[in-house]
Amino acid sequence: MNIIKRIWFLILWSLVLSLGFTSAYSAQTEQFIAWFEKELAKKKTAADKKAYLEQIESLMHDSTMKEKSELKTLNTEILEWIAKKLGKKTAQTQQSFRASTTPESIKIEWVDAQQLRDAWLWWHNSLRAEKGLDPLAYHSELERSATEWSKKQAETWYVGHKRKKTDWYYNYSSVQQRFADLGIKFASLWGGKSSFTESMWYRGYSCSGGDCTSVMIDSTKKSFDAFVKEWPGGVHYKAIVMPHFKYIGVGFAVNSKTKTVYTTIHYGTDILE
Repeated sequence: MNIIKRIWFLILWSLVLSLGFTSAYSAQTEQFIAWFEKELAKKKTAADKKAYLEQIESLMHDSTMKEKSELKTLNTEILEWIAKKLGKKTAQTQQSFRASTTPESIKIEWVDAQQLRDAWLWWHNSLRAEKGLDPLAYHSELERSATEWSKKQAETWYVGHKRKKTDWYYNYSSVQQRFADLGIKFASLWGGKSSFTESMWYRGYSCSGGDCTSVMIDSTKKSFDAFVKEWPGGVHYKAIVMPHFKYIGVGFAVNSKTKTVYTTIHYGTDILE
C-alpha cells in the first residue's frame, strides 16, 4: 500500500473506531459521506474534485479494505456514492444505449475539452445527487447535436430554440426533427413525458493564448448557475433535475468578434440504434 492509500486507510479506520459503529452500516456510511462532502467542498476545480473522489475510490478497491468483513457494506455503499458523484454509468444505464466514450465535437482553441465535459457533468450530477436522483451519463451524440446548435447561434447571434421561422419559441416537433436529421432518435415515453429537451445560454468570453480551460469553465459556469437560480419552477432547472433523463451532451461555440461563448445542453432518455 502506498503512502497516500495508507494515510486514507488510517483516516477511515480511525473514524470507524471513533464513531463506535458496529453494525449500523447505513448510518455509518452517511457519517462518512458527510465528512467526504465537507472535504470535497474545499476543492476549487472540477478536476480537483474528480481526483479526490477517485482517490477515495482507489482506497475502497484496495485489498486491505476489502479483506475487512466488518467494512464490506461501508465499502459497497461508498463506492456506489462515488459512482453517482462521478456520473458513472451503471449496468442498467448501459443496456439499451449507444454511448461513445470518445466524443470529439468540442474543439475550442487552447481549451481542454475533457475538462470542460467533466465540469458540466460534475455540476449536473452533484445537484442531482443532492435531490436523490440517478446521475446523468455523458453521450457523444448529444454533444454533437449540442455543438451543432451552439455553432448556429454563434454564427447568427441568435439564442433560442426555433428551427424554423414559423416556430413558436419552443416547438417540440421541430427540435425532434432536427435530432432525427442528425441521426438521433429517442425512445418514446408514456404519460406525456418528454424524451429530450435543450437548454442554452451565452456569456462573455475572452482568452487569447496559453491554457484557456479555466477561463472557459468559469465563464460557462455562470450559465449553469443562472439555471440553478431558477429553482424550483424554471424550465432550465427542471431539465437538470428531470428524474427520467439519463444522458447529457454539451456543446460550445465562440464568437471572437463579440467575445461571447454560446452553450447548448441536450438532455435525453434512451437513444435508439
